[in-house]
Amino acid sequence: LGPDAATEHFLETCELAGPLKLAAHQVLRSFVNHYDAVAMLKMYPLHLLSAAQLDALLQAAGAEPGRRFKAALDIGGGDGSMASALLSPRADAVLITETSKRMAKLAAAKGTLRAANVDLSADAYRGNPPRELSALGRPDLA
Repeated sequence: LGPDAATEHFLETCELAGPLKLAAHQVLRSFVNHYDAVAMLKMYPLHLLSAAQLDALLQAAGAEPGRRFKAALDIGGGDGSMASALLSPRADAVLITETSKRMAKLAAAKGTLRAANVDLSADAYRGNPPRELSALGRPDLA
């Protein structure tokens, strides 16, 4: 997929972190991980793909246009911006997993998402999925 109008708009309007935020990020990194520092400073503009591009990918994978899904899982969902914009309109339930506690808190604050501070790669979950995944009716994802 090439850039579309939504991608071009993001590139034209995206505010990059200035020197003060970048310096603050460097200082915070001495105390917290990168993603927690980004969450604390709210410096996370992101554009993965547009709604039209997601629809094109879903159709290429065999989904009927406009199909609504029972559930969607966003692994490493950050602050929930992508899930809010792209997944919530297409799924009855959206769960974000995020290893950064601060990012998970930002995602949960959006109100339309369920955010869980879990690491799906953790061996502790093998054969015993987090209840958040079980609640989506997909414990086989763990």
